[in-house]
Amino acid sequence: MKKPFFKNHLCYSLLSSLTLLVTLPIAFGSQPAFGSTLNRTPIILDDDGSQDGMTAWAYILQNPKFEVKAMTISQGLARPQIFGNNVMRMLAGLGITGIPVAVGRETPLSGNNAFPDAFRADTDTFWTPFTNLPDKALETVDQRSAAQLLVDTINQSPEPVEILMTGSATNIADALTIDPSIAKKISRLEIMGGAVFVPGNLREHLDPILKQNLVSEFNIWTDPVAAQKVFSAGLPISLTPLDATNQIGFTRADQAAWKATGTPESILASQLLDYALTNISGNDPLIPNPARVSASQTLLTRWFWGSTKAQISSKLLH
Repeated sequence: MKKPFFKNHLCYSLLSSLTLLVTLPIAFGSQPAFGSTLNRTPIILDDDGSQDGMTAWAYILQNPKFEVKAMTISQGLARPQIFGNNVMRMLAGLGITGIPVAVGRETPLSGNNAFPDAFRADTDTFWTPFTNLPDKALETVDQRSAAQLLVDTINQSPEPVEILMTGSATNIADALTIDPSIAKKISRLEIMGGAVFVPGNLREHLDPILKQNLVSEFNIWTDPVAAQKVFSAGLPISLTPLDATNQIGFTRADQAAWKATGTPESILASQLLDYALTNISGNDPLIPNPARVSASQTLLTRWFWGSTKAQISSKLLH
């Protein structure tokens, strides 16, 4: 008997995620095996303003296999209007210009699920003093909404675009509302979100109300209506849920290795991991891996050939 599609697709997503997660500690500064401009993959980065999301962005930005077409900030951990300028200053620190950045709405499509303000305080300051961004950005935030930038970028691309969505689904859902036809021009939507066969992560926080929720994962919970719209849009989706990201942790040795690499992107990643180890895990030997980075790793299975595990994983994906 043929197994249900969802179960097969889920197993595929989990397997591809788990296979490649172990490559992340050596990822920054690794060189792809092929030419830096050959078959660059157009990609849009969408995140809700988290330190693990920015680590994923730093990794994608320094990888010559990708052409980042646009970056969008969704509501979630960040307050988009504040975090947009943070991203522009981050890009200035990395010496990157020419990538449009836009912010989305401040609230979910429906309901009032939201991160507690205490969670957002460090995001507002881009995790100062662990990070040290330039005082001024080189460019300004795009005046279009995040959804409109998504629509314009996808429609103007001569080839299908991949999207790495590592926060709430709000921006993607809004873009599909503006122009449903973009669904046919998205080659793949990589999502970090959800908890399928494991408990959610709201329960891990100290907030007395949130910790009563034993099943939800923050990215989906923040805007479940948007998530439903995205999942039902007929998009080619690869999901990296907590089932995958719970399988690996990062240590001070990883932070030291990233710092020693010495590139602007790896130094930023080491600063963000320093923040996480200090403030989230309390300097425990291991912390759950930054989930959004694992999602970007899943996306890279077809191009990041620097390790044997990546090559094995790429065979599974084709």
